[in-house]
Amino acid sequence: MKITTEIPDSQIDELAKEIMNNFPASWDYENGKFIFFDEEEEKEYNVSTADVSKALPKFIQLILDKKLHFYGVETTDQILDACNWDMPISDALIQFTLFGDVIYG
Repeated sequence: MKITTEIPDSQIDELAKEIMNNFPASWDYENGKFIFFDEEEEKEYNVSTADVSKALPKFIQLILDKKLHFYGVETTDQILDACNWDMPISDALIQFTLFGDVIYG
């Protein structure tokens, strides 16, 4: 059985903002922009809150479909509570936003 949940865009946008406001990166809070540096590739990536909002629905679906697993973040209610987004899940979200997949770890 597959159960589908609809989440309003406004709720996705707010969740993305809450998650990223707690992410340890070079951050421009006023403009919602983040800079990440990949030390292995020696490459800099820029990500906006809007980029994260765009990737978040597919990322959430992967969790709900049990294709990605994070302790304490399994149900829709748990996913929509930004307090549950610790470093491993937030890092995976950034990877998914940048690369369309979780590449590292």
